Amino acid sequence: MTGPVIAMGGSYGGMLAAYFRIKYPNLVAGAIAGSAPVKFLPGLFDCRGFYRVTTRTFTNTPSEHFCSDNIRKSWETIKLIGAHMVGKRTLSEVFRTCEPITDVEPLLDFLEDVWGTLAMMDYPYPTNFVGDVPGWPVNVACSHLDHDINQEELLEPLRDAASVYYNYTGDLACLDLGDEGGDLGYNNWYFQVKNSRIKLHFIQIFRPAQSSSFLSAPTEKKTCSACTLTTSQPIRQTASRPSEQRRENTGRKCSSLWRQ
Repeated sequence: MTGPVIAMGGSYGGMLAAYFRIKYPNLVAGAIAGSAPVKFLPGLFDCRGFYRVTTRTFTNTPSEHFCSDNIRKSWETIKLIGAHMVGKRTLSEVFRTCEPITDVEPLLDFLEDVWGTLAMMDYPYPTNFVGDVPGWPVNVACSHLDHDINQEELLEPLRDAASVYYNYTGDLACLDLGDEGGDLGYNNWYFQVKNSRIKLHFIQIFRPAQSSSFLSAPTEKKTCSACTLTTSQPIRQTASRPSEQRRENTGRKCSSLWRQ
């Protein structure tokens, strides 16, 4: 092959394209990195940024602040209802889970991923590369949460909003909370981003012994005391749990999550 080589990629692939250009400028003339969080490394980013943008996405809809407000109150609602066996049975019935809910944390984790993924998939046209969702899926989801809903009546609208992501076509017979995602690319994204060897290698790229790169300047490590779905109040805050370890530093999680 002759002539200049340009690396291209989007999201995680965009990160790799940028890193490849930085690491091997003698081989790659340039890189086009679309939607690529190239500085998503320990000490180089503010973990609240994703949640601020997600909040803005759910607030800037025809449903206005009601949508994000209802999502915020849903975490405590689910925990309160799920604190006893009768409530867990209610959650299982409302969300139509394949197996009875015995612990609310998988449900909370699932919903957290739903809202974040809907924000990322908020295109003006239908897509199916992550799931079958309509155009402007956040608007569609928020249409179920478009007014102040009390805790006693919140579960069904919350399920209908979330189903815009996981069952918009209505083909899903039940919700499998144990399913980590059957898509190979989705699972590989988590594996690759959290792989410690890859992360350490990237840090070496950004922090060489001597470099004029603006990315290599020492940066104060930022901690995340409350990653938020709003710029004012945290949507959920928890201590680290064993179930979170599998997703530590995956690109969408912080040491403290957005749920209260």
